[in-house]
Amino acid sequence: KMGNAESNAYQNHLSRFLPEEQSDIDGVFDTLSGSSGSAGAKNGKATKKTAYMREPLPEQMTVRLYNGMKSIDLTGKSSGLSEHIAKEQFVIFMSNLLKGNADEKITIIMRMISKTEGPVKGKQIQEFTEDLIMSVVHVLSYRKELKGWNLENTRDSASGIKALASQLLSELKLADGTKPVGPQLTETNFDQSVIEDWVYRVPQISVFLSVVIRQGLHVLHSLPDQTKDIVNLVPVCKGIKGRGLVSLFDIPSVIYINSHLPAELQHKWRLLFSSRLHGESFSQLCGHIVNKGPCIVILKDLDGYIFGGFASHSWEVKPQFQGKTCFSLS
Repeated sequence: KMGNAESNAYQNHLSRFLPEEQSDIDGVFDTLSGSSGSAGAKNGKATKKTAYMREPLPEQMTVRLYNGMKSIDLTGKSSGLSEHIAKEQFVIFMSNLLKGNADEKITIIMRMISKTEGPVKGKQIQEFTEDLIMSVVHVLSYRKELKGWNLENTRDSASGIKALASQLLSELKLADGTKPVGPQLTETNFDQSVIEDWVYRVPQISVFLSVVIRQGLHVLHSLPDQTKDIVNLVPVCKGIKGRGLVSLFDIPSVIYINSHLPAELQHKWRLLFSSRLHGESFSQLCGHIVNKGPCIVILKDLDGYIFGGFASHSWEVKPQFQGKTCFSLS
């Protein structure tokens, strides 16, 4: 009976995927495992998988994915001592992270944060979050999915990765409702229920994991299952290519700001004005941005600080300009 229950549980996970998705998963698993039925790994690094993913994903994320897959307990099977990933572990990993709710994702995410069970320190969550964001930027660049943006025409992503990670970590909330910050955050212990609440409230974590899995493993990346969040993760960039201009934005900032825009504005961004291209002229600025629809303004001051805002209505030359869903950013 126990064997039947395990088999039924596995079939339930499998049934979440359409036949063509199951076929895609089978093909990727066979590639990872060399068709031997399990994905090999040594010293915490998947052998076949590392070769398959060496370029698409940074090595530390490959190891985290491996640890997540290994965390899936196949009761009654001796997979715990093996360094191989069983087919069932691979499918359940895909099912929970791509199709599951926060409750289903959390055990895997905890093992991706730390190999050992129990509470995790804020510093470990910070490292996981930075690795995750870095991997998203890396894999989108590798797969040529940056839609007109690239790592050459944008600011260096390193500072943007840390800034976005810090922003997402600011949503970590202890059971008593307090939010640790700074050095206190890195040394605080967080248990699984707190991380689950965080994953539930911060949608970027699940979206980024989905991108890393789909694009990193090249699985289910071209099938209709893809969510709107992933399709609109990076807006198409118009007006920068071939102009020798380096944007004040970095890729993580583009992703984060875009996620806060109204859905109908997340598809495409077009450059209207740059003082580097059009000169430091107020009349030129007005000529390029007035009556052009909703607009993002980004500024860099003489001290190097970058800030800006989103105007939800077309700019007009008049006093008391206002919009319904404007916001500032810094």
